[in-house]
Amino acid sequence: IEYPEGVETLGFGVLAGLDEVVIPLTIKTINDMNVKEGLNLYYKGTAETWAQVKKHSSLEKKLDTIHIYFYSEDEPEEDGNFWHYNSAGEIEVWE
Repeated sequence: IEYPEGVETLGFGVLAGLDEVVIPLTIKTINDMNVKEGLNLYYKGTAETWAQVKKHSSLEKKLDTIHIYFYSEDEPEEDGNFWHYNSAGEIEVWE
């Protein structure tokens, strides 16, 4: 699932059972706490902007059980979890 730009809040249950999700840069609040362990969460922003997103306290406790990737159009020089859209428009993790 890919939530479009403009979405500011994800409510309860919208992430439940998902294996992967793309979260827009416009997101301000995630109220869901039913996140599947091993979820691949592709955030269209940076680690700094992700830190500003208000997250449900139960989600905060589960963050170490999911994989969070930050968007980078160009291959980043620093180490970390980064992703982009490849030439086919598919999500691709920078290795």
